[in-house]
This record gives sequence, C-alpha cells and structure tokens, in this order.
Amino acid sequence: MDFETKKQGIRRCLEIGRRELLLVLDEAPEADVHWTPSPETRSILQTLHHVIGGEMWWQDVIAAEAAAQGRKSDPEAHPEVCPDVPSALRRLEEEREKTLWILEGLTDAELDADGPAQADRPTYSIEEYFHWLAQHDAWHAGQIAYVQTLWEAMGKGRE
Repeated sequence: MDFETKKQGIRRCLEIGRRELLLVLDEAPEADVHWTPSPETRSILQTLHHVIGGEMWWQDVIAAEAAAQGRKSDPEAHPEVCPDVPSALRRLEEEREKTLWILEGLTDAELDADGPAQADRPTYSIEEYFHWLAQHDAWHAGQIAYVQTLWEAMGKGRE
C-alpha cells in the first residue's frame, strides 16, 4: 500500500469512529448529561471529557513533545473548561484537527515504527495507535448510548 493510501485509510478510520460518537449524541433520546446510572460510571458529559482527554493522550503517544505545544487544559482533569456538551464538542473537534495535523506530518517510516510500550500491552506501530484512537471513539459512543438508554428506561425524562 502506498503512503498516501495508508494515510487516507487512517483518516477514514478516524472519521468513522468519530461519526459513530456524534450520531449517538444526535439520535439518542434527550438525557441529563450529568446523570450517572451508578457512582462507578461516567455521565455523558464526563464521557465526552474522557474522549477529549483520550485524544490528547493518544497525541502524546504518537507525537510526544510536538503534541503538547500550545495545549489547553484537559477537560477530564478540569471539567470547567468544557461545562456543557456544545463546548465539549467544539473541543473534541479542535483536538481531532490537531491529531490530523500530527498525522500529516508523519513519514511512512514513522507510521511503521513501533510506538512507545504501554503497560501490559504488546507494542503497536504508530499507525496502529491511530486505529486505537478511532476504536476509543466508537467504544465510548456505545457507553453514551447505554447511559442514554438507561436514563430513558428509568423514566428520567418524564419527571
């Protein structure tokens, strides 16, 4: 596979994972974004904060110091920086643009190179880490859908 085709495949994978996340937020019943089904779970807004924080974490894995330049606060650690869903969605888009900027700056050899080791996991290439990021979006889209379904099933929207 040639280099540009490889990058296009990564961009497409990232787009699909993100689309699933946005579709869940658009199509699911209106829920209280701060509600959690149990103390051990995240609310919808907390999950969005986590997805943003995850994007920032993956940027660090993929690009190290280059990712940290001009970085804003992580909303997972500082929820006040994205106090609602619209601000979280704007931030999600900003971070994705940065991820795509990082991707565009990588060479074919850098995409094929092993990424940093992660605790209790095998070593993955930088290209594979981009696919993990797309999977992260889709995974948490499922969690958001589940919280919305529980919220609706418990009649929270009818109170």
